[in-house]
Amino acid sequence: MSSTEVEYMVLSLEHLDEVSDLLVNHFYTRDIISLQTSGLRFSPENRLTLDLPHIRKCLASGLSLGAREKSTQRLVGVILNLIFTADSPPKPTLKNNNTEAEMMESRFCKIAAIMTNKIDCPEDGRVLYSSRACAHSDFGRRGILMKLGEMLVTIASIQGFQMITTVVTNPFAEEVLLRLGCKVQTTFDFHTLEEGLLDVSRMDQKQFKIMTKYLSPTTPKSQL
Repeated sequence: MSSTEVEYMVLSLEHLDEVSDLLVNHFYTRDIISLQTSGLRFSPENRLTLDLPHIRKCLASGLSLGAREKSTQRLVGVILNLIFTADSPPKPTLKNNNTEAEMMESRFCKIAAIMTNKIDCPEDGRVLYSSRACAHSDFGRRGILMKLGEMLVTIASIQGFQMITTVVTNPFAEEVLLRLGCKVQTTFDFHTLEEGLLDVSRMDQKQFKIMTKYLSPTTPKSQL
C-alpha cells in the first residue's frame, strides 16, 4: 500500500466512535473469543458494550494507534494499547449472573484474567500491553498492522517501556509479531480451561500465545 493512501496517528477518546465501529464490523466478527458469544445470541454490538470500559482505557492512555484512509477519512486499522500493571487483568466478580449479559461479562473476565495473569512481566520497568489489533477487511494483507506495530515499538522505546507484550489467538497476528521481533513466551491450550467456559469444538484455533518483545539492552535468559 502506498504511503500516500493511508495516514497514521495516535488515537484518543475523541476517536471512540470510529474505533467502536471498526471493532464491531471487523474485529468481533473474527476474534475467536468473541465468536463464543454466538451461543448466547450476543451480537458484535453486545460485545462492544462489554468491552467499552477497556477500549476507553486504551484510548485514554495516549498509546493507541490508528490508520486512516486519506481519500475517505475512514479509520481502517487500529492497535489498542495500555500500560500493563498487576491490577490490569479484570477480576471476575462473585455476584450471581442472572442475565445473559452478566453471564457473558463474567465469562470474558475469567478468560482475560487467565490470559493476562500468565504474562511474565519484569519486576522493574514499564510494560506496554497491546490488547486489540484490527484492520478493515478491505485493507487486509496490505501492511497496515505491520506499520502500526513498527510505530508501537518506536513509541514504546522512546517512552522508556522495557517490554511489549500481547496475547495472540491467530496465526496471522503471530506472523506479524514475529516479524517485529517478538517471541513466544507462553503457549496455553484452551482445552485446559474450566468446563463450559469456551466451546472448544467450535474453535479452529485451540491455543493462545503470550508474545513479548524486550526493549531493554539486556536480554532476559528466557529469550536467549
